[in-house]
Amino acid sequence: PAQMSSLRSSPSKSKGTPVAPRPPRSLEIPTRDAEVVEVPLDELPDEAEALCELIAQEEAPCTLYTSLALAYRRQHRSEPFQRICEAAMVDCRQRSVSVGAELAGMLAAATMADRARPPTERLDAAAQLLNQAERMEAGGVHLWLRKGLLLLHRGSMEAAEFQFRAVLERDRGNWAGQLGLALVGLVRVSGGTAAAAADCLDRLKALIERVPGKRRDLLMGMASVLFSGLRKHREAAALLAEIISRDARDWEAMVCLAVVRLDEPGAGPAGTMEALGLLKRVYE
Repeated sequence: PAQMSSLRSSPSKSKGTPVAPRPPRSLEIPTRDAEVVEVPLDELPDEAEALCELIAQEEAPCTLYTSLALAYRRQHRSEPFQRICEAAMVDCRQRSVSVGAELAGMLAAATMADRARPPTERLDAAAQLLNQAERMEAGGVHLWLRKGLLLLHRGSMEAAEFQFRAVLERDRGNWAGQLGLALVGLVRVSGGTAAAAADCLDRLKALIERVPGKRRDLLMGMASVLFSGLRKHREAAALLAEIISRDARDWEAMVCLAVVRLDEPGAGPAGTMEALGLLKRVYE
């Protein structure tokens, strides 16, 4: 779940593989004088307050806050990203509650993923932001998804499942909702039935083509289900080997493959030697 903290999806419009649009090179902020202030997105200032003030003073579309926040987020500049979201939550409360709620949800997702903060602190902060978002906008797919993730992080499986199912009731083809249910199943696999493990595996398989950017994480999840839930060592090892073939420095996959080979019935000395070789690579 930690790898999926930024989960976000818009309602699907087709059954094809979602293709992310290319981000624009600049942002145009219209003024009341019918002029336009162009902001190059590859030269964004460290202080974002002036841009936020311009959007608010000129009463430019609130969606510009979203575009600006995403531009900083793509550049891994967390402080200005946070400032933009906070400014937008104030301005949009009067002008566009849906945008304000969306940005509160974005900030909540980023807060959940902030490893520099203790787990309890960041989850409590994310919960407060989601509560603010819910007060602005009673409900919506993006909000339900993030609440589901928060509940998943806190170990409230039934409540998380309820949120993800609410998303799929609104939009059956929503890949993020499907992924959320798969994550719930993945957490439950170790203490669940073979049927539950098989259902989780099917959900993960169905997402491989739809969400190519998450292929590595989905393969890791499938390997975990095959090993822990279904005890299919060879199939799990094949998926882990595929991950390593794509990234020879994926230490997590190497350690997992070593565990699988050590536990595999009938692997014998060859399996043990392979596992030791993998662990040696990780150590070195």
